[in-house]
Amino acid sequence: MLAVTLQQDPPAGESSYIHDISITNLPIPKVEANHVLIKLQAASYNHRDEWIRQGLYPGIQVREKRWICQILLLRPNLAITPQAGSILGSDGVGIVVNDDNQLTGQRVIIYPSVGWEKDPRGPEGKFAILGLLPLPGTFAEYIAVPSVDVFPTPAHLTNAEAAALPLAGLTAWRATFTKAQVKSGDHVLITGIGKHLTGITKSRILGISFNGGGVALAALQFAVAAGANVYVTSSDESKIKRAIELGAKGGVNYKD
Repeated sequence: MLAVTLQQDPPAGESSYIHDISITNLPIPKVEANHVLIKLQAASYNHRDEWIRQGLYPGIQVREKRWICQILLLRPNLAITPQAGSILGSDGVGIVVNDDNQLTGQRVIIYPSVGWEKDPRGPEGKFAILGLLPLPGTFAEYIAVPSVDVFPTPAHLTNAEAAALPLAGLTAWRATFTKAQVKSGDHVLITGIGKHLTGITKSRILGISFNGGGVALAALQFAVAAGANVYVTSSDESKIKRAIELGAKGGVNYKD
């Protein structure tokens, strides 16, 4: 199968990345017990993939060397070189193709992480996200994942729409409902509409702060669907206009 894999060296003539990528021919994954093999139909590109290529994603090690392990123990948030050979990609939608599973033939969405199953407060185990070894990634023709981590794709969503939902959607849901506990009638301010989550504060007026990507747009739509009065800020008038089209009550350009 073909897959997009992370390389150790930077791309030639490119200064913004410290890791190149390559289209690599790899064996189709073996299917372990209680796993499904998925032929991917669509995958989404997250800001996380950009950070990995830029060497900015925290707590990632490339080699099993004692000094790296010691550094990670002392400074667990330190950015370490991502592991070369990883298949990138956290989100994907595809068709289950292994013959011995009740999901065979179904179009499914892939849950993008491991170690966080039920507790709304945080991960129960060692938390990790698809797209870095030893976990597989979705930028490939096939992926094998636990059968408990796939869910039927809503029929009204295209492959591209469904593939863009999991990582951004789960982050937005947690920010909006688990943390901020938005409910009908609340007044919600989303700062930096069209950008991803950086922090949340809560009072009688709820503030959700973002700085890039699709998480803010998902949070906006979740809050509107819950009956909240949502307002946004941005430096881009087109983003404010789009937010109002999606249900925001209004917006402010913070450069005015």
